[in-house]
Amino acid sequence: MDYTQLLLVTWPDLIVVLGVFAALSVDYTRYKNSPIEIRSDKVAMITSLSLLLALAGVVWQLILGEGSPGVPAGIWEGQIVLTPLTLGFKALVFALALFILQFARSQVPNQHVSEYFGLILLSTLGMGFLITTQNLLMLFISIELISISLYGLTAFQNSQRFSVEAGIKYFAIGGVSSAFLLFGISYLYGATNALAFDAIVAALNNGAVPSGYLWIGSAFLLVGLGFKIAAVPFHLWAPDVYQCAPVPVAAWIATGSKIASFFVLVQLFGPVLQISVHRNTLIIGIVLISLLSMALGNIGALRQTCVKRLLAYSSIAHAGYILIGFIAASREGNVSVLFYSVVYAAATLGAFAIIGILSHRLGREALIKDFNGCWKKNPGLSLLFMIFILSLAGIPPLSGFFGKFYLFMAAIGSRPEIAGWSDGFYWLVAVALLMSAVSLFYYIMVLKAFLVSNESPSPSPIKLSKVEGTGLVILALLVLGLGILPMVLVDFINYGFSYP
Repeated sequence: MDYTQLLLVTWPDLIVVLGVFAALSVDYTRYKNSPIEIRSDKVAMITSLSLLLALAGVVWQLILGEGSPGVPAGIWEGQIVLTPLTLGFKALVFALALFILQFARSQVPNQHVSEYFGLILLSTLGMGFLITTQNLLMLFISIELISISLYGLTAFQNSQRFSVEAGIKYFAIGGVSSAFLLFGISYLYGATNALAFDAIVAALNNGAVPSGYLWIGSAFLLVGLGFKIAAVPFHLWAPDVYQCAPVPVAAWIATGSKIASFFVLVQLFGPVLQISVHRNTLIIGIVLISLLSMALGNIGALRQTCVKRLLAYSSIAHAGYILIGFIAASREGNVSVLFYSVVYAAATLGAFAIIGILSHRLGREALIKDFNGCWKKNPGLSLLFMIFILSLAGIPPLSGFFGKFYLFMAAIGSRPEIAGWSDGFYWLVAVALLMSAVSLFYYIMVLKAFLVSNESPSPSPIKLSKVEGTGLVILALLVLGLGILPMVLVDFINYGFSYP
C-alpha cells in the first residue's frame, strides 16, 4: 500500500475532515457559552474555509491533470479514480455545498451548531467519494456516509415532531434500500468476480457472466439507487423529508445527493446497458420507472399548497425526465443526463434558498399563499425566483429547456427508425412533453403568488446579506449562462467521457 499516493489523491478530502474536527473543537471550547448567532457565524466560517480550500485542491488536481506526478490516476482497483470528469463534478458538488453552508448560516435549527455544519460536510465528503469511485465496495461505503449524515440532518429540528417523524421514515426506507443495494453488489460480484467497474465491463464483454446473477444484481442495484434519486416507486420518503427537514437540508438532498447518484448511475450502468444481454429487459424496467415518476410527480404536485412539498413532487418528476436520457444507453444519453442534473441542481438550489429566506422570516412552514404580493416589497427576490422556476419548467432560453432538449433528442436518436408505435422512444418523449405541460400549471401557480397576486399577506421587505445575495445572483447567472452557452458544459462532459 502506497500511502504517499493515497495522500496525493485524497488530500482535499482530508481538509474537509479537518474542517469538521475544527468546527466541533472551536464550538465546544471558545464559543461554548456564546449566543447561537455568534456560534453559527464562527462555525460557518470555519467549515466554509475548509470547504473552500478543499475545492481549490480539487480544481488544482483538475488543472494539473491526471497522471502527473502530483495527481495519480487512481488507487486500489478503482476505489478512487481521478479524471477530468470526476474531478469536475466533485468540484461542482463542493461548490454547491459552499452555497448550502451560506444559506444555512442563519437557519440553524437548534443549539447543536457544529454538529449541524459537520454533518453537511460529512455528506459532502461522501458525495465526493461517490463521484470519484469506480468500485462497488467504495460505492456502498460512500452512499452509507451520505445517507447516515442526511438521516441526522433531516431529524435535526428535534423540537418538531414532524421533523423527527420524517427522519425516522427516511432512515427506515433508506435502510431497506441499502439492503437491496448490498444484495445487488453481492450478486454482481458473484457474477463477474470483480469490484472495479472496468473489470465488470470486461467480464461482460468476455461473455462468461451467469445471466441470472447479472440480471438479479442489476435489478437490485437499480432499486437501491432508485431510492437515492427519489424515482417511483422508491419515492415515498421524499415529500415528507423535503417538507419537514430544515430548508438547507432539503435543498442539499435535492441537489448534491441527486448529482452524485445520477453520476454513479451513468458510470456503472452506462456501459452495462450498452453490452448486457439483458439490456432490453433493464430498459423496459427503467422506462416504467420513468413513466411512473413523471406522472405521479407532476400530478402529485398539482394538489400541494406547501412550496417545499410541491418541489418534492417536482423532483420526482425530474428524476423521470432524467431517466429518459439514461434509457438511450448511449454516450449522448449519458452526456444529457449529467448536463440536466447540473442545470436542475442550480435551479432547485436557488428556489430552495429563496423559500428558506422567506420562510425564516415567517417563522413557520411557508405556503404558496404566504408569498402573495411578494413582488411589491421584494422585487429582486421575485425576479430571481422566476428565473429558477421557469428553468425547472423548461422555458427557453433558460438552461432547463436545453437540458430537456438534450434528454429527449438522445432518446429519439438511440432508435430513430420506427415501424410501429412500440418501436423507438418517440412515444416516451411525447409523454414527457405532455407531463412538462402539466408541470406548467403548478409552476405558474407559484409564480402567480410571487409576481401577480395583490392579495395580502405580502412579505415585508427583506434585506439579504452580501453572501446570500451574491450566491443567488451566481446561481441565476449559471442558469441563464448554461441556457445561452450550453455547449460549454456539454463539451466538457463529452471531453470527460473521451478522456483515456
